[in-house]
Amino acid sequence: MKCMTSLTSVKSKHEVAGLSKLVSVIISLALSLAIVILAAGVYVMFRSSKQKSQMGAWRSVNFESQSLKTLKAEVKTLAKIRNKNIAKILGFCYSSDALILIYEHLRKGSLRDIIASPDFQLSWDVRLKIAIGVAQGLAYLH
Repeated sequence: MKCMTSLTSVKSKHEVAGLSKLVSVIISLALSLAIVILAAGVYVMFRSSKQKSQMGAWRSVNFESQSLKTLKAEVKTLAKIRNKNIAKILGFCYSSDALILIYEHLRKGSLRDIIASPDFQLSWDVRLKIAIGVAQGLAYLH
């Protein structure tokens, strides 16, 4: 009987050792899979946030058919415009890959600055005056 008991205990020790190796392999594989899934999720979130941040990015619009001479003439024409509803163009800077228009400083900010402020509240009569001013400025340009 002693032999049987010792064989049974040796056999069960081998079964336990084999079972623990199997459990170790399964846990290792599960952890590896979890790390891969986590890394993929972080990558997808990074790409998504990068794309969202680029959605609001400025893009240049090139007018290939306009020469610099034509562009200067148009900016000079715009600079001559004097209307209370249109910001004055004071000049421009240019290089081979950029054009920057220089406008007068608006003490109270632009209409966009006012509308984008967190405490923006206007009555309907003021909103109507703004809309009429914008329409008058556009009509003057045309």
